[in-house]
Parts: sequence; C-alpha cells; structure tokens
Amino acid sequence: MDGSIDLGPLHGNEADATRQVIEALIQRRPSIEGFLLTGSTADQERQIPSSDIDIKWIGPLRPSDTEGPTSVVDSHSFQQNGVEFDLSYFGPLLHCSWLPLSASIVLYRGHVLWQQGDLITRHFDELELLFSNSQWVESKIGFHSMALMAASDKQAIERSIQSGTFLRDYIVIIGRVLSCVDFRTQSVARKGLFAILEISSAIGLPQLVPLVGELLGTSRVSEQQCNEWLTALVGLQIHASNVLNEHKLERGSYYVDAAKWMLESEHPQAALWPIWRGLKDAEQLLSAKGFQTESKLQQLSIEMDLCTPRVDDRFKLMQEIFMHIQSELDMLTCRFQSQYQAARRTR
Repeated sequence: MDGSIDLGPLHGNEADATRQVIEALIQRRPSIEGFLLTGSTADQERQIPSSDIDIKWIGPLRPSDTEGPTSVVDSHSFQQNGVEFDLSYFGPLLHCSWLPLSASIVLYRGHVLWQQGDLITRHFDELELLFSNSQWVESKIGFHSMALMAASDKQAIERSIQSGTFLRDYIVIIGRVLSCVDFRTQSVARKGLFAILEISSAIGLPQLVPLVGELLGTSRVSEQQCNEWLTALVGLQIHASNVLNEHKLERGSYYVDAAKWMLESEHPQAALWPIWRGLKDAEQLLSAKGFQTESKLQQLSIEMDLCTPRVDDRFKLMQEIFMHIQSELDMLTCRFQSQYQAARRTR
C-alpha cells in the first residue's frame, strides 16, 4: 500500500477500527485512489455522542479486469469493532470545475485519510480559485436550485407520496440545494430536516422554515407530540431488541440521541426525521424476521398528513421555496464566499 494512513481527529478504538477498514478496502480494491473522512468527526464538531464515522472513497466505480467482480465496494452502513461506519462513493477526481458545489465543499472540508500520491490534495488550489470566482459559485448554486424545481413536478410529488417516501425524498431535494450554500463542515446537527431549518435561518432565508414545515407536515406536530413519538420509538426499539435478541438495531441509539438533541434545539420538529427513520428501520427489521406489529410509522405519517397527495398545494409550496432561493442568488453567493474565506483561514 503506497502512502500512510492519516487518522487525524480520530483516536482510540475509532482510529483503530478506521485503519482496519481502510486497509481491508485497499487490499480488496487496489484501484481505490483515496478516502475522505467527512461529517462531524472530520473536525470534532460532534454534538451527538453516537455519531458514526462517515467515509467517502474516491476512484473508478467499476473494478478493473484484474480486480474482478468480488472487489466491488458498496455504499452501506456497517460496524467494525463496535464502531458505526457509513461508507459511500464520492466519485472519480477529474476536473473540480465539473463537480457540484456540494461535492466540492465535501472534498475541500473533508480530512484526507489516505490517498495515492497527492491525488486529492493537489486539487485544493484549483478549488480555492473556483470558490473565489463569484460567477462560478452563483452558476453552481443556480444549478442546484433549478434541479430542485425540476425534481418537484406534480407527477413526481404524487409518485413519492404513493411510494411512502415523500418525507425522505423532499428532505434530500431541498437539503441538497441549501447545503451547497453552507460552507461549514457538515455535522450531525446539520443533516436532514434540521439542516434545512437551521441553514435557512443562518443564510438569511428564514421564510423557508414555515414553507418547509407545511410542505413536509412537520408543522402539524407539536413539540409535546414529538416527545411522545420519541418515547414510542424507544419502546419499539426495546420491543425489537427483546424479540430479536440475537440482532442489534443498526444506528438505533443514533436516531434516539439525534432526536433528543434536536428536541432541545431551536427547531424541535426537526426531531421527526430521525424518529421517522428509526421507526422505519425497526419495523422493517421486525417484518423481515416474520414479526408483525402495529405500524407506528403509518400512524406518524397520517399525523403529518404524508398519506394524502395534496399535489397542487405541495407543488405551490415547492414553487415558493424555489422562487425565494432563485431571487437571492447574489446574496447566497456572497454569503458562501464569506464562509469560504473564514474556513480558508483555519485550514
């Protein structure tokens, strides 16, 4: 293996487990070109104790002929020596100007765990030139904004509602455009629904908060009800652990700790996202093992009005969100570049 592993902010068991994961992946797939540590652990902004280790791998997606099909590396969550990992594919590194703005930020703010030669770090000068170019930044923000609108036509909304994935789909769609104007290191606190609400206020678009709450149904659930749903999640996880005593709920404590943290924040309704995900994971595991239970997820979805299409209303809300973002591209560009300059001074 060429080059040494730089575990940076990781210590103890997390560092040991990360080294084992990287060494095993390099041995399995020699064409991998590098690994980035991202998320809250990249700079120790760890608000939630049970945060996992986010690693992105860089290189060609398909293995070479000499490596064979068994060397395929999937994006997935797993455990190594009791440490939770979330491994995902970043892509090949060619020209940084081709990257989406959100991916450029991840590359620049992430910690390089390992790279072939200087394959990753040699791109930092190019990224700094791009981040200083207001026209490039504004065009990239505009691209994300237009993608938001393109993904939000009435048919897409109806399909998403019918498939039961509307909350997830539109948190991803809206979060993608907002995260691209937030240059701060991605942390546990700035993921999912909380990211949308917190970033909207931080970047000078607080008017998005009530629009998102109405679109996703979170405004229909009070803070007290959020606490009750957290209690329901904990109860379901205990039930699942009891009946599946040989199985451990992956990321179970992560969802609970994240929800608790968010309930104490300025945006308590953001806790509904980790609660929703925790309920979904627990119910899917019980169902896969042949255990039927009353669906708490379905009850929460009904309470949030996620089971009725309301296509026209939701489409209008998406248009409003899009117009607010599109009308402030100059302001968002200036704010992004200001955050970039502050981050550059701390590198």
